Amino acid sequence: MTEPSMTDDIRLTQWSDDVEHTVGLRQLLPWDRLSDVCGRAFPALSRALEDADVRITGPPYARYRDSSEERFDVEVGFPVKEAVAPGRVTVAVPVGGSLETGGLPRGRAVEAVHVGSHGTLPLTYAHMEEWARARGLEPSDQLWEFYEIGPDTDPDPRTWRTRVFMPVSAPVHETCERDTR
Repeated sequence: MTEPSMTDDIRLTQWSDDVEHTVGLRQLLPWDRLSDVCGRAFPALSRALEDADVRITGPPYARYRDSSEERFDVEVGFPVKEAVAPGRVTVAVPVGGSLETGGLPRGRAVEAVHVGSHGTLPLTYAHMEEWARARGLEPSDQLWEFYEIGPDTDPDPRTWRTRVFMPVSAPVHETCERDTR
């Protein structure tokens, strides 16, 4: 098996209206349960959105908030075309969690594309954090991933493609460029 490859294409982007509306399931989980939860939650949530006539507009995502050595706060879901009122979508998922509607935070984010197994994503996070700090940017305590190609579309982890966003703060006087290599 070949080593994962993360593109060297890391950039600073202005995250704004790309994903204005989302619907996801939020849970506090031990680290080793994520793939099981995603494996069950994504199909169940997709069916529930379809049943409620809510149009999915992009690949599934995971949004990570606070974490510790043992557990992390994660929301797994989909970007959707319009805001979804509470109660409009009912999800029967055996993994629990609360249904969250809203959107992803807006602002500056470091963006990278990880190609390879999801198990090697921490290497990409470390690379992104190093890249940001080298440019005077401060990473936040959360990030999100879009699973553009994953186990649901191709069983070969070497082909999996995950777009990762790490929100950052920077001095106000700096301008945000699409690519600041």
